[in-house]
Amino acid sequence: NNDEYGVCELVEDTTSGDWRIIATNLHNFAMPLLRYDTGDLTQGYAGQCPCGWSSVKVVGIKGRADNYLINEFGNNVPTVNMYTYFSKLSEIKRFQVVQSERGKIKVMIQFWEGIDGRDRQLATIASSLSEMFRVAAECFEAEQFHQSVEGKFSTFIQQVPPSVD
Repeated sequence: NNDEYGVCELVEDTTSGDWRIIATNLHNFAMPLLRYDTGDLTQGYAGQCPCGWSSVKVVGIKGRADNYLINEFGNNVPTVNMYTYFSKLSEIKRFQVVQSERGKIKVMIQFWEGIDGRDRQLATIASSLSEMFRVAAECFEAEQFHQSVEGKFSTFIQQVPPSVD
């Protein structure tokens, strides 16, 4: 926390046991964000550390609360690493992942103009995603992507209900 810049709260998510990041900025006087739920989840625990500080301890960043794939074992897998994977592929203009069945994803990919070897690249991406996320990935080239009724684009569309332990 930088108390002059803002306040960061960690609020326990009762459904998952993770901690939601809630933020308030203190520098935007015209339009402050008060207790803004960032949608990010952390792993942590409440307690006192050996130094005497008593608060929530963050063990790791889990990912977005709303962006999960459900793998072949029924586990919720954060999709944050998928952004990292695709950010390293300079030939891809845009992608969208749709999951309508547990353990399977369909990945729509739009390449930049003039990219050769697209079929080979689609096969490589499908193989990599299958291994990384333990899902059967089917990749194909697309020019049209799913949008919400309001016309908004979402990178991940989850149509499978979350797994319940």
